[in-house]
Amino acid sequence: MLINVEQGSANPSVEKVYSLFRTVTQNASFPAVVHDNPGNTRFTFSTELYGRIAALPGVASIKIPPLSEDLHQARSRINAVPSVIPKHVTIGISGDPTAATGLLAGRDDESPRKRRHRSEALKERVYVTFTVLAVTIAFERDAEHATVGGAVVTLLLTVIGTLLAVFVADIIAHMVREGSLPSRAEMLHLMYVSFGSLAVVVLPLAILGASALGVIDLVPALRAIAVTLIATLLVVTLLAIRRLRVGPGLKVLVLAIMSTLGLGVLALELSIH
Repeated sequence: MLINVEQGSANPSVEKVYSLFRTVTQNASFPAVVHDNPGNTRFTFSTELYGRIAALPGVASIKIPPLSEDLHQARSRINAVPSVIPKHVTIGISGDPTAATGLLAGRDDESPRKRRHRSEALKERVYVTFTVLAVTIAFERDAEHATVGGAVVTLLLTVIGTLLAVFVADIIAHMVREGSLPSRAEMLHLMYVSFGSLAVVVLPLAILGASALGVIDLVPALRAIAVTLIATLLVVTLLAIRRLRVGPGLKVLVLAIMSTLGLGVLALELSIH
């Protein structure tokens, strides 16, 4: 349900506007979307009012007015709103012409459910990337006795075995949590989360294919795969840190901690292989 301040109201006060949304949300049985439309209502929501209204039960999203075309101003505006609203409340942006600015400024219209699904899939890809990287480096250390075919088989078996283990673990976790078998939609989601990570080995297999054709020797091929996987982990980490709603100093600290943890994970995996 989209809630808008009544058009034509004579300069409604902040408390009257808040009272309107409180009354509606108390009596509605479905999610509410707040529409801030100062062009029609002649009322401008403050960031503080966004926070008060977003805290009301039943508020699912806030649609804010079009952003400035200046990316810096748009980013400042968008970053100010999430700091005062609950995490489950999403933010939409009015005006198709400014949609690109909104996306570039760092917001989107994904629902919390979609973001959760995307983060689950990303988590599995990061895990598989670490595993493939460890196997690749271990294979390179014993490259004198290695073959391209052996490298391909090892990578595929490692990834498929890992993903099957993750898939089975997710099904068991679902049964324990829900007390039932996954539905068809839930099963498809679990399969997407697990086996979607097969994309991690596409580029490494392409590089090994080039090695099999004699374009590149096996050792340089394995090094190229390792560099590619490390670059992938670095980019994913940087993108994740970029979305943090904290200052630059804390972002640098988080990057340092994540890099240290990543190196520790890699060292542990290499000690096993």
